[in-house]
Amino acid sequence: DPVASIELLVSLLLSDLADTSTPAVLANMLMQHGAYEAARRMYSLAIDDLVADKQTPPNDLLADLAVSMWASGDTESALALIQVRQHELDELYRSMTEESQPGLSPLELARLEAPITPTLATVRAVISSGSDPDMAADGMASARESYLNAIHILKSNDIGDEKDQASAILELAWLQLWLGSNTDEAEAHVENAQAITPLSEEARARFDGWLLLRQGFPGDALTVLEPLADMDPAARLGLAVAYQEQGQLQEAARSYLSITRETPGTLLGIWSSIRLQDMLGTRLPPTEESAAMTALVNAIPKAVDRYPLDPRLALSFSIKTSERDMQPYEPVTVEIEIANNTPFPMAMSPEGPIR
Repeated sequence: DPVASIELLVSLLLSDLADTSTPAVLANMLMQHGAYEAARRMYSLAIDDLVADKQTPPNDLLADLAVSMWASGDTESALALIQVRQHELDELYRSMTEESQPGLSPLELARLEAPITPTLATVRAVISSGSDPDMAADGMASARESYLNAIHILKSNDIGDEKDQASAILELAWLQLWLGSNTDEAEAHVENAQAITPLSEEARARFDGWLLLRQGFPGDALTVLEPLADMDPAARLGLAVAYQEQGQLQEAARSYLSITRETPGTLLGIWSSIRLQDMLGTRLPPTEESAAMTALVNAIPKAVDRYPLDPRLALSFSIKTSERDMQPYEPVTVEIEIANNTPFPMAMSPEGPIR
C-alpha cells in the first residue's frame, strides 16, 4: 500500500527531525507515484539538511530536485538550479586550472567550463528540449559533450568494462534520437555499441524504429515499434510521436497517457505528460493515490522546512552555573537546559533526534 508507506515515512520524519535520510527516501517514493509538488518539498528539505550539515549536495540529488520542479510546472527554476551547480563547478575547475597552469590569462580562464555528470546533463537536455531552440540546442550539446567525456574515460581506463562503454554509447544514442538531435551520429553510436556488445533483438528493433521515425518515416516506424510497445515504454513513446506526426491524435494521446500513468516519476513519463498536456491544453488531474500522498505531506507543518536553516526554531539550549562567584578549588556545578521548540515530542537517546 504506497499511501500507507508514505504515511509511515511522514511519521518517521516527524519522530526524528535530525535524521537527514528520511526526506530523500520520502521524495523518491512520492515521485514514483506522481506526487510532484510534495516530492519537490521533500527533495528541498533533504538538500537543506545536507547544507546545514556542511555537506555538498550530490549531483544526483540536485538532478532529482530539478526533475520534480519541472514535473510541477516550474521549468525555469529547474534549469536555474542546474545552472547554479554549473557555475559552482566552473569556479572550482578554473581555480584548479589556475594553480596547475599559472600562465593562463583571465580571459582564457573565464572561457573554461567544467564538465558535469551525464545524469545532470541529461536532465538539463530533456528539460530544456521544450524551451526555445537555442536553449534546447545548448542543453543537448552539453549532454553530448558530457557523454563523450565519460566514454573517453571508460575507453582509456585499463580496467574499464566494455559493457559500460557500450551502455554509455547507447545512452547517448537514445538521448539524441529521443530529442531529435543528430540522427546520423546516433545511428553511428548504435553501430559502435553493437560492435562492442551485441544488442538483443528487442533493443535493436527499438533503435531501428526510432531511427526510421527521426529519418522521416513514421509509418515504417510504427510497423517496427508496435510489437514492442506493450512491454517497452520507450518503444511506446516512439509510437506516440509517430501517431502525432501522422495526425492520429487520439492514438497519440492514449499512448502518452499510458506512459505517464505507468512511469510517472521518470523523465520519459514526465515528458510524455507534458506532451499530452500541450495537446489537451490543460494540466492532467492528479491520481487519487498521488492526491492522498500530497495531503499527507501537506499535513507536515511548514516550520519543519525552516528547521535546517535555523535550528533554533527546533531546538535550543542554555548553560548556566549555580553561583556567579566561585572560590578557588570549589566544584563548579553547570546546568544545561535543552528546550524542544517544536510541537513534536523528541526523544533523548543514542538513536533519537536529541543524541
